[in-house]
Amino acid sequence: MRILLLPPFIITVALVPTIAQAASFTPLGDLPGGVFESRARFVSGDGSTVVGVGHGPALGGVGFIWDADHGLRTIEQIDPALADAGVGAISADGARLGGSLPISSPTKPSDFEAFLWDATSGLRLIGDLPGGSIDSRVIDMSADGSVATGRGESSTGFEAFVWDAVNGLRGLGDLPGGQTLSEPYAISTDGSTVVGYGYSDLGPEAFVWNEAGGLLGLGDLEGGEFASIATAVSADGSIVVGFSATGFGSEPFIWDPVRGMQRLGERPGRLTSRRPTAISDDGSIVVGVDYTARTGDQAVIWDATGQMQSLDILLRSLGVDMTGWKLSQAVDVSADGRTIVGYGINPSGAQEAWIAIIPEPATSSLLGIGLTLLGARRVSIRPNRAPRT
Repeated sequence: MRILLLPPFIITVALVPTIAQAASFTPLGDLPGGVFESRARFVSGDGSTVVGVGHGPALGGVGFIWDADHGLRTIEQIDPALADAGVGAISADGARLGGSLPISSPTKPSDFEAFLWDATSGLRLIGDLPGGSIDSRVIDMSADGSVATGRGESSTGFEAFVWDAVNGLRGLGDLPGGQTLSEPYAISTDGSTVVGYGYSDLGPEAFVWNEAGGLLGLGDLEGGEFASIATAVSADGSIVVGFSATGFGSEPFIWDPVRGMQRLGERPGRLTSRRPTAISDDGSIVVGVDYTARTGDQAVIWDATGQMQSLDILLRSLGVDMTGWKLSQAVDVSADGRTIVGYGINPSGAQEAWIAIIPEPATSSLLGIGLTLLGARRVSIRPNRAPRT
């Protein structure tokens, strides 16, 4: 599972079109035994497979995989070698997984090592960066699973890495001036671009990385303390979304190499905490969570006009019966932007994972932001300062 330590500011977002067909909403249930509680964490690029965490008979969370043919299964049912695994990544077709696995080592009684898995090759541990104790995990992977990103421990601290079969694990360094602590959140579908945050001399700062340009700090929105995180990236790496601390709490941003960082949508006009969590391949749809003291967490979408709407309200407007449900978190979206997964409070008052399908928009109502950005000439990302190595 993806377990990320977030600074105390967070955001949410999603760009959504006018809907032309019927929508659907499916609760995923929970594993048998134990307390009823489940959370979806990821969906495969094709929308067919969901990975999440539920509660079995034992205490604590148990990883699950869901698809329409098999329903909810534990990770261990896929392969006994994954019994204690924390899954942090899934390929586009749902056939490959990545994450962390507890191991014993001379330095610690229970370290964690990054792994990759598929049914043909089985479990493969991929090691860690040199110099530190073994403490690594895969956080995301490319569509075909050939490139992965994650975080490991080097001799200087925790550091983002990228992995492929030819080059193995390579540390991405950190932004200059701060402590050595960089963390990736996502890798592009084509495996070319990694986004996350590091520590510069100004504080925690969103970054984007690719082979041509290395590690580039993206800056911050004005107002409030200096702090930003990049959370998701389009298929080709040209569009990045994330959130930044401002005088209104935390606000979402969208970034591309031509225009740089821009506020996504209008200022909220009140203190809020919004976190975009995922973006469709073409950059036109973003999903996430919005928090205020009055409403608590709610899964939301954000359209190109700056109009924010909860996913719950959108589904109801499309004729879906949402009686008794409160959708708390939208955490991932499929490549085409139609399938969204998350978790919320069900009619019985328990936390339950769900999957929702928002049908394909009519051609005449395609969103402007994603198409405009994709239409811009792609520019190589070249940092104006050298990454720390």
